[in-house]
Amino acid sequence: MAAFKGAGSLYDDRYSKYAQSQTLLLSGIDAATIQYTITLYPTSGTLRYFYTDIPAYSMVASVVIIMLAALSFFLYDYFMKRDNQDKIENLNTKRR
Repeated sequence: MAAFKGAGSLYDDRYSKYAQSQTLLLSGIDAATIQYTITLYPTSGTLRYFYTDIPAYSMVASVVIIMLAALSFFLYDYFMKRDNQDKIENLNTKRR
């Protein structure tokens, strides 16, 4: 049950852009005559649970993992080309 706290708006104006409103219609009654609108505003306590740095840390970790994987592929390709070139030179030396 809602408790009346006083006249006027008691929410913090800093969070008015996050307000969520919903129109409530009573069933069985003409909706054009009786409508209630409820608006909920977050508080600093509730926003603390929704704003976190975890997505930023996850993005940095993902980029680091992708960069390490790309580096390992480039190093593998470099060493395989070098090994192949050594084998070709060795084969050409044997042919002489």
